[in-house]
Amino acid sequence: MKKQGRKIILFLILVLFVTSCSMGGNNNKEPDDNEEVVLEFWTFWGSETRRPIIEKIIDDYNESQDKVTVNHTFLPWGDVWTKNLAAIAAGNAPDVIVNDINTVANRAENGQVEDITDFVKEDKIENNLFPELFNTVKYEDKVYALPFVTDTRILFYNKRMFKEAGLDPEKPPTTWKELEEYAEKLDKKDGDRYTEVGFYPLWGSFGADSWMLNADDGVGYYDEDNKPQLNTENKIEAMKWLQDFRERIGGDAVNMFEADFGSQQANPFISEKV
Repeated sequence: MKKQGRKIILFLILVLFVTSCSMGGNNNKEPDDNEEVVLEFWTFWGSETRRPIIEKIIDDYNESQDKVTVNHTFLPWGDVWTKNLAAIAAGNAPDVIVNDINTVANRAENGQVEDITDFVKEDKIENNLFPELFNTVKYEDKVYALPFVTDTRILFYNKRMFKEAGLDPEKPPTTWKELEEYAEKLDKKDGDRYTEVGFYPLWGSFGADSWMLNADDGVGYYDEDNKPQLNTENKIEAMKWLQDFRERIGGDAVNMFEADFGSQQANPFISEKV
């Protein structure tokens, strides 16, 4: 699985590099056979778990050949999008950027990404990807990106913290009600200040929009007639559930924890704060 993941990421780099060289980006001409190519690669992976892995993949690739050098630039999640747009406007965009799969069509419509359809067809990449994922990188039947990861959501829990809270470390919560009850038992305070928070639904790379969709059995935000359906009963219930967590912990406490997490370079679960 690790080898497969590396191949996919490196393939993404190489395909988009070829596109950038042939259609624009930082290079306006095809390199000759003796010219070393430098590829600028931007990501927002800054945590202590992700960043070393992506940098090792890049180092391994750079050491494996002498034709292409990949330079990795880390930018925090809140900065990477704005800096990318500014770089595009200045005509100095990165060759490859890890971006949000949900906004591929918007970027394609605004000319912010390159059409890589021919390269994808030549290597028959579509055959190796889930249709649901591949459809997200298309705009008007053209391909503008490649999906290379998807999410499988899992609940991780800290057995030591379970023991300290009087919970059975071999029996994690199996219902939403149990999750709420366990979360309260896992909270720790020093006076009015939380030192540990059992669970908060908006930490862990799962936003309010994802909770709304899952609570509504995958029903989207628009119906077949493109009419908004944000205020369905289940979506409203999901938002109330999120609000209940914030009100219980307190907005100031949530903000204080989030300030400590910063750009996720100090993962709250791994550092045993959540």
